[in-house]
Amino acid sequence: MTALAELRETQFDPLFAGQALFSRVLEATARPGLVVPLGDVALAVPSPRLRPACALLLAILDREVSFHVVGPAAERVREYLRFNTGAHVVGQEAADFLLVTASGSRWQGARRGTLEAPHEGATVVCVPSRLGCPPEVADVTLGLQGPGISGDAQLSMQGLRADDLAPLWTRQEFPLGVDLWLAAADGCLAVIPRSTRCRAL
Repeated sequence: MTALAELRETQFDPLFAGQALFSRVLEATARPGLVVPLGDVALAVPSPRLRPACALLLAILDREVSFHVVGPAAERVREYLRFNTGAHVVGQEAADFLLVTASGSRWQGARRGTLEAPHEGATVVCVPSRLGCPPEVADVTLGLQGPGISGDAQLSMQGLRADDLAPLWTRQEFPLGVDLWLAAADGCLAVIPRSTRCRAL
């Protein structure tokens, strides 16, 4: 069992860092596919590649919401987020937020919105290694269309495969999908809201 002292996050300021990160999320959500730098993410506990994703969740999670973690190191990351935010740990199908820590981890069970309550779809946080790289060196490139996008947009990334994003291709039409946050290990963020039509190129 992990000692509580090992879980305590001493480097995150929820007031200043939390507000700055929340504004980055709003910017990325308003312009789907835009790669937004998150700034310096200096957390003490998570592994370096998970720090941007964990910082976003530290800024967002509280006692009123629920979350789940899938993938390598899931148990430790789950305890870390629970300890530092007070958020409730639930199963994948019931979680408000779902953190997917690595390629190959499945999230098909993520909660979808309904016609009566489209806002109840989950927010899924995936962790590519790099965003906005040239398509010729990318592991997957997405074509995006929808509100906030002028014409067509492309988003290329390394560290995730098309299979890792399979629920995007099979999701039902808006408003029944999920929101996807891509919090890359290189410290950047891109958001694909449920209102965005998305395909692998």
